[in-house]
Amino acid sequence: MRSVFLDSNIVLYVLKPDDTRKAGIARSILADYDCNISVQTLNEVTHTLRRKTSLTLTEIADVITDLKSLTTIHPLTQMVYDRAWMLITRYALSTYDAMILGCAIESGFDEVLSEDMQDGQRFLDMLEVRNPFADDTSI
Repeated sequence: MRSVFLDSNIVLYVLKPDDTRKAGIARSILADYDCNISVQTLNEVTHTLRRKTSLTLTEIADVITDLKSLTTIHPLTQMVYDRAWMLITRYALSTYDAMILGCAIESGFDEVLSEDMQDGQRFLDMLEVRNPFADDTSI
């Protein structure tokens, strides 16, 4: 099974209650691939669920528990932070995006699936962002 590293937006599409094209693609990714995320993704998903849904903290905790059971979680370490800082200074990324990309690089991945960054963009000649929702993208 192919391993992929996911940005928070892919996970959030999985959690959408509707059956949009993007939600379907995100659910297929979660079902068909060995999915990996960073602790930063858990932070962002928790933050979004608290701000944009009426879920209780208990319900959010259940969602996060399910997510943790379906993915491999990679920690934020000093090495991840240092790599993220390099990405921030070189590419003017947000801190949060840089933490996810830095974590992917430090965890040995060469690709991150994300809708938020430019499809095909390369970072440090080590990592490429792929948008699984782009019409011409196959993952």
